Parts: sequence; C-alpha cells; structure tokens
Amino acid sequence: PLSCCVGLMSICGDGWGCDGSWPKDILKWWQTHGLCTGGNYDDQFGCKPYTIYPCDKTYPNGTTSVPCPGYHTPVCEERCTSNITWPISYKQVKHFGKAHYNVGKKMTDIQTEIMRNGPVIASFIIYDDFWDYKSGIYVHTAGDQEGGMDTKIIGWGVDNGVPYWLCVHQWGTDFGENGFMRILRGVNEVHIE
Repeated sequence: PLSCCVGLMSICGDGWGCDGSWPKDILKWWQTHGLCTGGNYDDQFGCKPYTIYPCDKTYPNGTTSVPCPGYHTPVCEERCTSNITWPISYKQVKHFGKAHYNVGKKMTDIQTEIMRNGPVIASFIIYDDFWDYKSGIYVHTAGDQEGGMDTKIIGWGVDNGVPYWLCVHQWGTDFGENGFMRILRGVNEVHIE
C-alpha cells in the first residue's frame, strides 16, 4: 500500500508540515504512531488521499504548473478522509515502521545499506545552480545556499568515468531525468553522504 503523504505533512506537533521536517523525526513518527494508506491527488485511493492540488512549480525544463491558491498544512485528523467507506477502522489500516537508524557517511556504508536493505533517505544542500539541473551528473558550481532537501538514493553508477548516486526526486517526472537525478558520488557533494 502507498503511505499517506497527507499523514506525513499533518503529523500532529512533530513536524513543520508543508515546510518540511527532519527524516529521522518522520521515521520515528512512523515507527511509534504509524501511517495510514493514501494515494495521489484526486484518486480517492486509501484511507487519506493526497489533498493538495499539484501547483506552483517551475521546473528546470521550463514547464510550470498552475499557481497555488495558498495552501496550508492539512489538519491532523485521526480518521480516514476518503470518500470511500472503509470497512475497517483507522487504527486497523495504519502501518508501522519496524526501526529507523542512521547509515554511516562513507560511500561504502551507503552502498552496503542499499544492497542489503534497499533505498536510503539522504538530505542534501540546495544551491542556486540546482534549479538549472536538467540532466547529467549534478555538481555544485555556483550560487548561494538556498536550503535543504531530502531524496531517496536508489543506486549508483559511473558515467564517462564520473561516479554518481542515482536518486529519485520528489517533484515528479517533470524534474531532471524523468524524475531522477544523478549527484556526484564519493566526495560528499552538497553534503549528500
């Protein structure tokens, strides 16, 4: 089942809602409180479908989405909000994480974790030049720090002798290489390692 993004954003008192949070805090919440099922915007799948219309983004490839009407973090509701009547209670539909832990910062630690347990969550620093990323291996070259972002590292490779991490980006398929991005690997580029 898909985890509920609305549940993640509306975590009762333990996150910053639409303004983000720390991955360790989200994983701790999932482990202790659980998350219900959810789905994409407007598909009514799961206990809590995603409620915020995709909007207000300008992607590096030049496409833009519609302006946002000023959304706020969804209210934390301990009940299913889908239009579909659920045959089981909210408490029964929740899924719990088994454990959360930090992976070592060395490249080999991250690679071993991916091979043993699958993708890892990584945080990295966003600089001005990141907004221009369209394809290839991202290497920070210019600009001020804009903030931070989390991504999912799913693998690694080498392109023309340059090592990289293969990441899934949270902005969907309009960003980067059809929703994926490659970041220079092995030198802690933008503090991803």
